[in-house]
Amino acid sequence: MTDSIYLLCLLVWVVIGLTIALRSRDPARYGVGLTLTFILNMAMNHWFGALVCMLPWYLPSGADFVTTGFELSTLGIVGFAVGCFAIAPFVSPDHDDRAEESASIWPWHPRVLRIYTLVGIGSYLALAVGASRVPSLTAVLSAGFNFVLVALCLAMWYAQLRGENTRQHLLLAAAFALPFFTMVTAGFLGYGVGYLILVFSFYLLLSRHRVKLLLVSLPLAYLALSFYVTYMRDRNEIRETVWGGQAYESRVDAIWHMCTTMEPFDPFDPKHLGRIDVRLNQNRLVGTAALRLQNMTGYAHGETLWMALTAIIPRAIWADKPEYAGSMDLVSKYTGINFQQGTSVGMGPIFELEINFGSIGVFLGMLLLGVLLGVADRKAGAALRLDDPLMFGKWFLIGIIMQNALGSFAETTASLAAALILISIVNHYLRSRPGPDLPGSVDVYPVKS
Repeated sequence: MTDSIYLLCLLVWVVIGLTIALRSRDPARYGVGLTLTFILNMAMNHWFGALVCMLPWYLPSGADFVTTGFELSTLGIVGFAVGCFAIAPFVSPDHDDRAEESASIWPWHPRVLRIYTLVGIGSYLALAVGASRVPSLTAVLSAGFNFVLVALCLAMWYAQLRGENTRQHLLLAAAFALPFFTMVTAGFLGYGVGYLILVFSFYLLLSRHRVKLLLVSLPLAYLALSFYVTYMRDRNEIRETVWGGQAYESRVDAIWHMCTTMEPFDPFDPKHLGRIDVRLNQNRLVGTAALRLQNMTGYAHGETLWMALTAIIPRAIWADKPEYAGSMDLVSKYTGINFQQGTSVGMGPIFELEINFGSIGVFLGMLLLGVLLGVADRKAGAALRLDDPLMFGKWFLIGIIMQNALGSFAETTASLAAALILISIVNHYLRSRPGPDLPGSVDVYPVKS
């Protein structure tokens, strides 16, 4: 790949991201940030690493692998954009048969938010006390925590409708605590950052000051990079306190020390660039597998997609079901890289599609993923427009589960099946006991004839 093509690939990611970030604020047509969240998550694991490796003063190892991998990831993100922007609107058109009905189908009631929040918190606490030992319950409870995110975004939506700007901003500020929460409880930063990106994307697409927010996001991005390189410096110490079962006071002290000794990100510091390259550059693994497969005849030919189908079967029914977590050692198999024992290395959709079907599989597979996530995004937006929080909860939860930028399709389908079961139970309970209507219910966007 020439330098000009490399630069073009970097620009393609930026154009796709800005296109969806600046589109119309009608959620029924353009969604509620699920597709933007996916693009940002993918960029975090492909675009940043590619940008770092382009810097002339940084000399990474395996540059050819990075170049090949970035070319494939760009091809994939273009396919994704085609799917969610060009095809999804035909699969999920703007017109809804309920458009002639009142826009306040479900008057606002705090009970929906309260139940969703309790389900999310209860799921986390159940996992913490060891409920994961029950077959199939781990997947359900892991999906259950996402109800907190659904409730948080739904509360922000209602705060905006009621003109409660202070409350909306406080809810957004609360989302910035999520990375600290996941560091304290699990020792991982990535999960919390993914949650924050989801909430921020939701807020961005509903905001009337989108351009200003994008400008503000530039210094926030620098702060985030500074936070990340410092976290990578202290990651082992933080995980020792968390995984070692130390008291929460010790965990908070370790994170506090990290925050008070934060290193400002220096784009000329090889150590800082290396910390980004080592964890935020999935292109190297993708490129290694792609170049290795050119000299082999060992494509998976859909094997992992079959795994994704069988992953839907609960372990309570199929006790001997293979373990699908940690990408099933397929990264080592197709890259030839032996990782440290116990290390879980995620594949991500680009890697998995490449090892199955090559570059054409990357484009078509990401196109299909774009259609599915685009439909979920538009369905969630339409539910908000019709003031149907339960339908919003269903589609938004589906979209959250699909934000699996580093995992396998098998992990996604297993979590999706568990989430659908749980959301069906919760929504059935809420529909069967809706509670009294509140006076003065809030109208949402006026329904267009």
